[in-house]
Amino acid sequence: MPLPSALAAKLARRGILSAERNLAGDEEVIAESYDKPQEGLVDHNIDEFGNPLPPPWEKVWEPEFETWYYWETVTDKVSWLPPSDPDAVITYPKSKSVHIKKPPELVRDKIVEKIPRSRPKPEKRRSRMEEEFDPMDPSSYSDAPKGKWSTGLKKLDDAKTGVDSTANGPLFQQRPYPSPGEVLSRNKMANRDYGPTKP
Repeated sequence: MPLPSALAAKLARRGILSAERNLAGDEEVIAESYDKPQEGLVDHNIDEFGNPLPPPWEKVWEPEFETWYYWETVTDKVSWLPPSDPDAVITYPKSKSVHIKKPPELVRDKIVEKIPRSRPKPEKRRSRMEEEFDPMDPSSYSDAPKGKWSTGLKKLDDAKTGVDSTANGPLFQQRPYPSPGEVLSRNKMANRDYGPTKP
């Protein structure tokens, strides 16, 4: 990059910069962008490996894929690899298909277009109660049932024995059982209040 004229004159007066060099005017050459090939700089008769192409073939730039493909100008065949390459697949180009849109279906005098579903239906979300961990809820720390305040309380048809009904294992076998008459009277009362229970 050339120096500003005021700075070049100041440096020349001090003897740091020679006047001849300043007059020559060093010019910086800025390279052009090589991202996209320049039309004038590309030889269309040489493949990407530097080998000459057969006479009817030309090298053509494909901007969508940003690469070269090879085109036979006589038969209109194309190939992604040079025609001299043993792996080259020479085919006719795909024709640009014209998509004809079907007319929308009429449903009860309303125009409704079918929209294809690309995603599967989302699963039902579990309620917040099922997912949430409540540090104040005793059921979060034990095998106590989770639910409302009445969950785990005695039901109407439970016999009043004065024994812990949550006991299990050997304790379950030792607890006193209600008398058969008490069980029958409780079942009768439950049937009267709530109707018969179905097995």
